[in-house]
Amino acid sequence: MGKTIQRFFGSVFTKLLAVILLTGLGINLAVGAFFWYFRSEAGREYRQTLAHYLDLVVAEIGTPPDFEKAAALAVRGAFHLRYSASDRNFATRPDMPQALPVKRQRGFWEPQPGVRAVFSRGRIFVELEKVDGKFLFEIGPALAGLEIAKPVALLLLLVSLILGGAYFSLRRILKPIARLKEGVIAVGRGNLDYRVPPQPADEFRDLARAFNEMTERIRDMLAARERLMLDVSHELRSPLTRLKVALEFLPDDAVKDSLRQDVLEMEAMTTAILENARIRHGQGNLDLETVDLAQVVRGVLGEFEGRPPGVRIAFMPPVVLCRVNPDLIRTVVRNLMTNAVNNSLPESPAIEVGLESRPPFAVIRIADYGAGIAPENLPRIFEPFFRADPSRSRQSGGYGLGLSLCRTIAETHGGRIEAESAPGRGSTFSVYLPLAT
Repeated sequence: MGKTIQRFFGSVFTKLLAVILLTGLGINLAVGAFFWYFRSEAGREYRQTLAHYLDLVVAEIGTPPDFEKAAALAVRGAFHLRYSASDRNFATRPDMPQALPVKRQRGFWEPQPGVRAVFSRGRIFVELEKVDGKFLFEIGPALAGLEIAKPVALLLLLVSLILGGAYFSLRRILKPIARLKEGVIAVGRGNLDYRVPPQPADEFRDLARAFNEMTERIRDMLAARERLMLDVSHELRSPLTRLKVALEFLPDDAVKDSLRQDVLEMEAMTTAILENARIRHGQGNLDLETVDLAQVVRGVLGEFEGRPPGVRIAFMPPVVLCRVNPDLIRTVVRNLMTNAVNNSLPESPAIEVGLESRPPFAVIRIADYGAGIAPENLPRIFEPFFRADPSRSRQSGGYGLGLSLCRTIAETHGGRIEAESAPGRGSTFSVYLPLAT
């Protein structure tokens, strides 16, 4: 969860979104502050002008007012009027208030003597006291200058839409970065056939083309190396067979035994290389069948009974059904167990073996408590012919093909193999194989 949050906030798109949002917020605040300042500055002059205008209205309708003229002026002037005196009361609207709405003291303002005003419910109420009566005006939004709120809101909305459009445009422009990231991840997992889709005619197109060309070169280099190993392996089989036949005609002595051992090791190495290639390039002919993986693992563990430091089953369900080639899976378990035994001391704790169902995979775990693997060597242990021991002796590292073969078998089954290790604390290998559906 923590890594997900860290990845989210460290994303280029998240940073871009933050910049866009902060920019939009700044623009909206600047525009809003400008109009607020404009209204506050213009408000002083407006209040004086409004008071003078209402004086002219009162002068025109008279005191006491001519009610018909007052009603006509109210329609044209976008205001309503109530006149109150001791002997009469008149309003251009029946629900006009009798007095100024109640506000806090600071909510009232007086443009000039005898005139009091208050802003309430989106309207301005102005009270003019005359000798013969009191006039109360209700000024609508148009005359009160409040219609500016709608244009301001529309402007802020328009700015926000423009910024949103800019963000999505930039996101679309930077989308090739996400595709390049997918390509790097795919190639890092070994998919050298992945190609970044063609990009528009810009710098990203050149970058995508360079990435695809690099991937093709790497694939060709690895394919050439593999072809070389296969060709050499094929060519070695015949001389090795002739050597084995010739050795039979030599007298028995130490030299003959040494030569025979060397020939057998070369033959085993050649067979391992060819088997690795056969599995990798024959994925469609794996001869899969539904088997009890627990039974397969237990069968291989029986081969290591009595060999120090011993074997202990940590956890294993009675039945775990998988769709696999049982012979190849036995090879995987056998190779991993052999590595665990070779890297353990006789007095080391017993090798722990476990099997668990973790849909959609079954997981085989084999853990030893031997010397472990140095961190700088751990990423390379599945490479062909790589041995963590610098001496590269057969006793310490075999031929360097066992783990490579295990990875090939796991991947051709649609699974994977992972390794965890620390120097002096041992190693744990986990093989993921698809469960039967």
